[in-house]
Amino acid sequence: MRLEAITRQVALATVGRARLSRRALTVGFTLLAIALFAASAWYFRPATGGYTLLQATAFLLAGAVALGIATGLNRHSLRETQEAARVTVVETPAAARPARFAALWRAVPVTALVLGVVALLALVEINGPFLGIPALQTVPLRTQFILLCLGVALVVAGLGLTPCQIERAVGTRQIVSLRWRWYEIAAVVLVTLLALGLRVWRLEDLVHKFIDEIHFSTAVAGLLSGTGSSKLLSPFAGITAFPWLYPYWQAEIAAVHGRNLESLRLVSAALGTLTVPATYFLARTLFDRTTAVMAALLLATFPPHLHFSRIGLNNVADPLFGTLALAFLARGIKTGRRLDYALAGAMLGLTQYFYEGGRLLFPPLVVGWLVFLWILGRGEPAVRPYSPQGHTSVRRNLAALALAALLVGLPVYTTLLAERKPVMPRMETVAVGGSYYWRVVTQGTPQTLEQHLTRPFLVYVHQVETGLFYGGDQPLILEMLVPVFLLGVFGLLWRGRQMGIVVLLWVLLTSAGNMLMTESAIFARYVVAFPALALLLALGVRYTLPLLRPGWRGWPPVMVALAAVMAFAQMRYYFGHHLEVYNRQLRPGFDSEDPIFRAAHFPPGTHVHIISNSTLGQQYLSGIVGYLNSGLVLDVRTPLETSREYLASLIRGVDHAFFVEPTDAGTLTLLQEQFRLGVPHFSPFNVPRDRQLVLFYVRGSIAGR
Repeated sequence: MRLEAITRQVALATVGRARLSRRALTVGFTLLAIALFAASAWYFRPATGGYTLLQATAFLLAGAVALGIATGLNRHSLRETQEAARVTVVETPAAARPARFAALWRAVPVTALVLGVVALLALVEINGPFLGIPALQTVPLRTQFILLCLGVALVVAGLGLTPCQIERAVGTRQIVSLRWRWYEIAAVVLVTLLALGLRVWRLEDLVHKFIDEIHFSTAVAGLLSGTGSSKLLSPFAGITAFPWLYPYWQAEIAAVHGRNLESLRLVSAALGTLTVPATYFLARTLFDRTTAVMAALLLATFPPHLHFSRIGLNNVADPLFGTLALAFLARGIKTGRRLDYALAGAMLGLTQYFYEGGRLLFPPLVVGWLVFLWILGRGEPAVRPYSPQGHTSVRRNLAALALAALLVGLPVYTTLLAERKPVMPRMETVAVGGSYYWRVVTQGTPQTLEQHLTRPFLVYVHQVETGLFYGGDQPLILEMLVPVFLLGVFGLLWRGRQMGIVVLLWVLLTSAGNMLMTESAIFARYVVAFPALALLLALGVRYTLPLLRPGWRGWPPVMVALAAVMAFAQMRYYFGHHLEVYNRQLRPGFDSEDPIFRAAHFPPGTHVHIISNSTLGQQYLSGIVGYLNSGLVLDVRTPLETSREYLASLIRGVDHAFFVEPTDAGTLTLLQEQFRLGVPHFSPFNVPRDRQLVLFYVRGSIAGR
């Protein structure tokens, strides 16, 4: 007995030492991975000019190996993250209904589907027209928008509430729960309010310049004046060949709030804000509460998402509906509810109504994810689509997803077909042709073949934007947060046998698509992936800290606190350094747009003269005038074109506003000869003083000398 006791004690001591050794190795390799990723981020910095990319890649691969070893040693962490988000499906008895009411109730889904299809077909005919029905040729835009909303809602109800489900519900009631707590709801509300505040604070003033918004402002001006399109889904411009839906929303706000930059941008601010709880919903379904809170907080303060939520472009709409499509599909896979599949299909269909990135990315992403889960589900029951009725029900759910997406997205493509417009117009103008890569190899282009292959991935950690949609001197991920991002990427990769792998597929497909662009470092084309980037930052924290002390229950508040610090760093960067740099990048010379904003409140009939060597041209600036104050008379010319004879020929009975370079002594002298200039005025807006044109306002009553 004594020998057995001694043997047992030796065995326990050996196991204890093995566990201690295993834990020490896990911590050691985790710290090594953090250090290696930090070194990789240092060599990836934009300031290196790309000369240390090989060193950065070497440290990245070494860090990935170290993190993979740490993850393999800590199987507890692997199980924890795979099983963190559970969905409870409970069926309980429900009060029986009389048979006549049950039959009536079972007819509701069919009726809803038929009415939804009719509403969408009416929208098809209005924007076609294919049949030439007179009553549908003069339907107002507002009515068309209502038809779209009704059609989407009724299709979802018709496909999501099937007669079979209704019949079963007569005797049973299905309860699906994600175990939402009151404090969880409060956290989502607070983060959403933070996101809204950051997106509307000084919305017009901080970047007081059109950021490729001229196309949208022109469309809005046309709608407000009654000269815009009467078709909601017709492309509203050549280069921005997107439906009128987005400018219609902007016009509705401008009609109430006035013709200003803020009215153009409030739609983006609202959609960007809604993407934050949508990301929470997706992360909550795929992972757990802690990850979801961190992801929402990091997206709310993510500098690129902040920026594109604060300019009047429709790019920011894509990730909202795409994220909702993935979230509802994830919940449908876990619950087996057909309503979730129908909602996912409707959201997927709505990704076709805005920027071309959403059209191209989310359908193949959903298909690729489902194929991955089908392949993986044969060995991993946890990721296999759930259905109480078996495989037949799963197929029906997927059919509901596909049919909802097809019906909701159909009006966009029938409109393009009727107008004989290309389905992917942007791809025809900014994508590479079939012989492009051959020309790169044989002749060379501004973007080499190597850059085509690497830039779509380097934009996350190294490459700054080559355009001025976002600008600045940082990649999409702030260089200080790149190690966290890499930890999230490889942490998820080593746990790839789970539903959350869609986040990596999301980023990879976005990068693959941008390889097809003639210029792949334009950040406007990566907006579709911003929620995925925020999720990877959150996963970098969520997956790494438990490796340092497995099983400790105190990690969640520490993780959220660390995410809050990261969020504060992102906010400080964007509203500080980034906007300071960006406002100068936007204005390499004197700002000729600023005079239009300063003249917006001038009386109709005022002659506005912009005299500068660095103007954007009469046509472009006239477009801005058409939105802000169409009653102004604009004249744009250089100092060489401003002669004494020209100034003498100006009408003296009207008000004149002269915007001149403050260093242009010759033009100022000529103006003083012809007019009583009075006091010079500078811009009240957020424009660097050395980029401003000086204003001299001459009233018609005192125009002559």
